[in-house]
Amino acid sequence: MWSGDDADISVQVGRLKNVTGLYSDAISAPFTRTSIFMAQSLYPNAFRDFFVSYEGVSLSSHYMIESGNIELTVSTGKLVMDDQTVTNFLGNSAHGDLDSSDVYIIDVDYHYNNAWLFGLSISKAKIDFDADTQSTVNNGELNFKGYIASIQYSSERWELTAEYLLQKNTLAGLSNKPLSTLLPPGTIPDELLLDSEGYFINNMFADKDDHNGKKHQQTTQQLAQLTGMPSIAQESYSRYSKDWTLGLNWQPSPKWQLMTEYHWMDGSGRSPSLLAPNNSVNDHRYWGLFAL
Repeated sequence: MWSGDDADISVQVGRLKNVTGLYSDAISAPFTRTSIFMAQSLYPNAFRDFFVSYEGVSLSSHYMIESGNIELTVSTGKLVMDDQTVTNFLGNSAHGDLDSSDVYIIDVDYHYNNAWLFGLSISKAKIDFDADTQSTVNNGELNFKGYIASIQYSSERWELTAEYLLQKNTLAGLSNKPLSTLLPPGTIPDELLLDSEGYFINNMFADKDDHNGKKHQQTTQQLAQLTGMPSIAQESYSRYSKDWTLGLNWQPSPKWQLMTEYHWMDGSGRSPSLLAPNNSVNDHRYWGLFAL
């Protein structure tokens, strides 16, 4: 670590906290979270491994300027994933190993006038899936680039936060094995480009060009009719998630905190699995969640 009058620089190596967005590094620390469940449009619990930590190296710097201070973090490493990540990502019928490479993160925060915070996070990763013989999902990879823009205003008694996520995804392979054998060659594209977005206020859309999911519903229904596999047809609400939350936090002492909240949900786009929604489980468009 190096420290000067107006700046400091430090290097960390090992398992490190993710710094994308304003709250990634607070997910595993209840007293620093604003709610029991963070905004699922940006910080989904189903894919918590992607957002909490990684193994690698990080370079952080802090600069004092006349109007405030600037924090810059540059990181590279490998995501931490397990068997549950495979299920949440690809579904119960996927069996194999996930591995990540080429993970890069850049995060810049500008604290202005002790009240405003402006942030920009850019992340890039490649995730490979090596299927075993029992898997119904083929080998493949996901390449994604994520951009999170954040703004926050803080006063003595209240805080206002807004964040926006744009994620550009490229999927290669990862197709359904039984489906691949029923369709003519070339029907399933070698690569699929998909831009998803989310924002806090808490909305998420798997495809920013298909907010209501109608195009996806029509496509999967046509495939189901063509192949005689009704299970692959998906509802439109599986492609988005809208969450309105009312919560109350009470901290009677520095060591105790009581949090309660209720979520009014429209859509199941953030419910696992990401690429193969389970229609038998996620069968309601409107649903609620209470947490204490």
